[in-house]
Amino acid sequence: MPEIELSFLIATRNRRDSLVRCLRSIEAQRHGRRETVVVDDASSDGTDETVRRLFPSVRVIRLPEHSGIGAAYAAAAREASGDAYVNLDDDCRLVSDDGAGVIARYFERMPDLGVLCCRVEAPDGSIRHREIPRRDKRLPGTDTEVGYFLGGASAIRAKALESVGGYPLGIAYGSEENDIAFRLFKAGWRMLFTPRVRVVHEAIPSPENTENREANYARNEIELAAHYLPAPYAQVHALLWAGESLQQAARSRHLPQTVDAVGEALRRWHALRGRKGERLSLAETRRLSRLSGRTWY
Repeated sequence: MPEIELSFLIATRNRRDSLVRCLRSIEAQRHGRRETVVVDDASSDGTDETVRRLFPSVRVIRLPEHSGIGAAYAAAAREASGDAYVNLDDDCRLVSDDGAGVIARYFERMPDLGVLCCRVEAPDGSIRHREIPRRDKRLPGTDTEVGYFLGGASAIRAKALESVGGYPLGIAYGSEENDIAFRLFKAGWRMLFTPRVRVVHEAIPSPENTENREANYARNEIELAAHYLPAPYAQVHALLWAGESLQQAARSRHLPQTVDAVGEALRRWHALRGRKGERLSLAETRRLSRLSGRTWY
């Protein structure tokens, strides 16, 4: 049994039934050195009472008002004691009862491993392209080093995350994992995709997130480009995300809020470009791009 202790951190809002399925998959894990912390982000469906009743060993933190994914994960991390944080979306579940054990063994064997990214499947076993963390959307059949990861199906070494400032409090939804990936890469931590840990993602739509999806991604990706990427990568990245988000928003009839989000991010551009200490160098950006990191796309 690996000595690594895992802290499962689950942020949830108004998805009680899928959360129960997620927690049952965690409870079934054979790896004994683990804990689970659920942050209820001001749900109105009785999530916190249900979890306390059905899973008495799970720690539940209820936020009094909706604060977003970054704040929820940060609140969970403050309560966690594990060597690695396993982040699962509340509509995900582990396929195998040894998934936690496999994760623990990776972190025990690889001291420079910052993030382990899992294989994500739809409930019917198919693979969605957006859930393959590479530009090449063919699913790797073996362990592959990557430049970004899937926030809702991954594990992060606790001391690595703490060393680069923790979860991003300012991101309510969308691209929080990319913010972490930039910081970890610059600090020298590795990110690895493994097909050995399988996670089923139900991808249940959230009305609130669906309405603001394009706006959130446009704002966050433009700001991340300004903050972390050197020219010309920053400008290309921002332009591509703005254009793609506006096109999607026009199709989904969410154009006004997306236009506002793009404008908000561009107004912050010069202030963010002034924070040069955390920006990747050109050499670092090229290296990250070779690992399919979120550089120009």
